[in-house]
Order: sequence, then C-alpha cells, then structure tokens
Amino acid sequence: MAEHPRSFLIAAPDRVGELVMAQSLFIGLKNRDPACRIEVLAPPGLFPLLERMPQIAKAIPLPEGFERFRLSDRLSFAGQIRANGFSQAILLNTGWRYALLALLARIPLRTGYSAKTLLNDARTADKRWTTLEKFVALGLDDPADFPSEPALPNLDIGLHNQLQVKEKFSIVDSLDPVLALCPGGGASLHDRWGIEGYARLARDAIDRGWQVWLLGEEMDHLVGSEIRRIAGCCQNFMGRTSLAEAIDLLSLADVVVTNYSGLMHVALALQRQVLIMADSKRIDSPACAQSGARPLPLDASPEQVFSELPGG
Repeated sequence: MAEHPRSFLIAAPDRVGELVMAQSLFIGLKNRDPACRIEVLAPPGLFPLLERMPQIAKAIPLPEGFERFRLSDRLSFAGQIRANGFSQAILLNTGWRYALLALLARIPLRTGYSAKTLLNDARTADKRWTTLEKFVALGLDDPADFPSEPALPNLDIGLHNQLQVKEKFSIVDSLDPVLALCPGGGASLHDRWGIEGYARLARDAIDRGWQVWLLGEEMDHLVGSEIRRIAGCCQNFMGRTSLAEAIDLLSLADVVVTNYSGLMHVALALQRQVLIMADSKRIDSPACAQSGARPLPLDASPEQVFSELPGG
C-alpha cells in the first residue's frame, strides 16, 4: 500500500520579515518531498504573504484571543487541527501555547527549539545561524545535512495582482524608473536613516527623472508626508495600502532603499535591487548576501546613496 504524503503544520512567526524568511523552510520541504502538503497557522493579517508562496496548500487562521484561550477552547481548536491528520508540526513561533496545541492535536512529530517538555523533537540551534538558517534546519530530518546555500525566499506576484494595484492607485505605465523608499522600521529612531536623508535622496532622484514612491505602515504616514513636503513630487503610499498592496507595489519598483524592516525582507524576496540603510552586522538574512543587496551605513549621505542607483 502506498504511503500517504507527509503533511506539515507550520506554526508561523507573527512578524512580516520572519515569515518571509520562513519561505526558505517551505521551499526546502518541497524540494525534498514535492508531494508533501504544507499548511501554515498564522494571523489572518499575514495571509497576503502566504498567498504569494506557492508552496503553501492552505493558511489556517490563528483564532482571535488565542493567547488567552481557556483549556476548553484549546481542546476544541486542537480537535479541528487533529482532523487534518498532520504527520509533523514545525514550530517557528516558539510560544509554549503552540507546542501545547500540537500536543493536544496529537501530531506524532513535534519539532522546535523551545517548550522542550511538550516536544518530542526538540532541537538546539547553532549560535552561528541566522534566523533564516534556524528555520531551514527545522525542516531537516538530520540537521547535519544543512545545505551550503539555503534556498532564498521568492514571492510569486501574478500579473493580475500588479494590474489590480496599478488600477486602484491610478498608476500609469511609464519609462521612468521607480525608486521605492521604505523609511519606517527599526526598533527606534536611532536605528533608522533620517527623514532628511530620504527627502534629499527623493529630491535628487526626481530631478534625474525617477518616480519616487513612499511605502510603509500607517504609523509612519506622517514621516512620508514630511518627506513629500521637502522633496516635492513623490507618491506617499504610507498607511494607504494593505499588506498585499504594499507587496505588489514593491514588485513594480526598480530599486528599493529601505531601513531594516519587514518590507526590506519583502523587497529581497521580490528580487528587487535593494539598498539597506543599516549596520551590516545587524542584517540577519543570507538573502542579503546571496541576492547582492547592498548595506549602507546610517551615516551615509544622500549623495553616497544616490551614487549606488543605476545611472547615479
């Protein structure tokens, strides 16, 4: 009798950048077993990322209030998970509640780096590994088989998505290249390239014939407004887009200049030319080195950054 394909439940990280890096795990699982089925438990707000990862068969919404569930709620949700018949759970989210869910759902193999009393395949991460490498290692039956170069995240953006986002924001096709600026992100203002730097870069780029788009979260909308006030004619999409729309807009950019942020990881996974305003020692992704992304110091001048642009 033929064996059933392996089926994986992945407890996803809840941050955009980490979920992008998790795609390297999904690609590795599919490369080793093309018939395997991968389902991902994640907050619904991150579904636009999963929808652009062809390795994912299904996204399972993390219930609202999951962290505060009573035991009866956990047993009920675990019963729904158990009905899917997963052969292995891989916990990228290290919270003990996810390990308990996998145990209550009676998933035979439960793999992760924490909650060791609830896992039967508890691993120890090599301190030299980046976050992406830690995720990839959890998908290996033998961590000693770690690949010399893990597969890089590669988001799949369909032409339909690009046409939709251009129609919504009235973007007209043009021969002028697009420079996307992502001035948000960073744990504090000290971890970001300054507003003045982005504004001067935008002004110089516009003067040289570039279109300039500003992308980021709603909380950074005022940052975009200030850059637009200083630089002049650029489009401020900050706080005006869904995550799906931000991804699709980035896919249309020729070059992305970004602080260390979730959108930085998205841009890398879209194979854009990326200039990262961050200390190179802080960049936690092999995708940066393998993709040719260029880290630039936070004290770089707008002129130095502009010189890195094609024709700059």
